[in-house]
Amino acid sequence: MFRCKVSWPGTDLTQLTAGRRIKVRLDVELYCDDKLCATFTGVYTQTT
Repeated sequence: MFRCKVSWPGTDLTQLTAGRRIKVRLDVELYCDDKLCATFTGVYTQTT
């Protein structure tokens, strides 16, 4: 069984409700059989 956990630490998403662009850091954790098997950080940019 695979599971993914994504968090946006310290991010205010209220700008999305006004139709504004945002750029946020994402922390991603991937679990395989309830064991953490990978982590990475990325940047998400909302453009529309």
